Amino acid sequence: MNYQWDFSSVFQAYPVLLKGLLNTLLLACVAVLGALVIGLVVGIGRTARGPLSWLASAYVEIFRNVPVLIQLFMFFYLVPLFFGISNNTFLVAAVTLSLYKGAFVAEIYRSGIQSIERGQWDAARALGLGYAGQMRYVVLPQAVKRMIPAFTNRVIETFKLTTVASLIVYPELLYQTRIIADSEFRPLESFTILAIFFAAVVMPISHLAARIEKRLRESD
Repeated sequence: MNYQWDFSSVFQAYPVLLKGLLNTLLLACVAVLGALVIGLVVGIGRTARGPLSWLASAYVEIFRNVPVLIQLFMFFYLVPLFFGISNNTFLVAAVTLSLYKGAFVAEIYRSGIQSIERGQWDAARALGLGYAGQMRYVVLPQAVKRMIPAFTNRVIETFKLTTVASLIVYPELLYQTRIIADSEFRPLESFTILAIFFAAVVMPISHLAARIEKRLRESD
């Protein structure tokens, strides 16, 4: 193999990569927050009865089973068609990822809520708390503790999933890397740096998740 590695041109384009990293982190943070809020509402809906439970279940099944790329393109083309407004690539990507990951987070909430022993519900009811009070003061504080390891895994998945936004020309890390690779004719070096960037962000989160999980086990 006679290929000569040369990272100099990639390093010189670090402002482009830095902009991509910041855009990726922004998109990931907004998508995670959106997924947590959506997941909480839908997850509680999944534990209810009647039409609310059916609607929540339909949302989870649709968004979990339709590929995220299809959802991304549908939102990208449907927004101008139905609302008559120009596309904002960040908004489209953030909404798509929030809705997609929200379906998975909803199942985490549902399983966490259902893992709380019946006696805890009965005790909260005996104190005169309504359903909202039971959730707020008794059930969710205990359930969230059990859900933290699963949440951290979803954060990592969301960060890696931001790469799909490059397909609608949102200037995240993958999109910026492709620009450098095409302009400098150094795809191997460019994507090697991309892999390093992702590892540098994901590995500390994975380590933190392992430490949190260990502490939770010890506290139990």
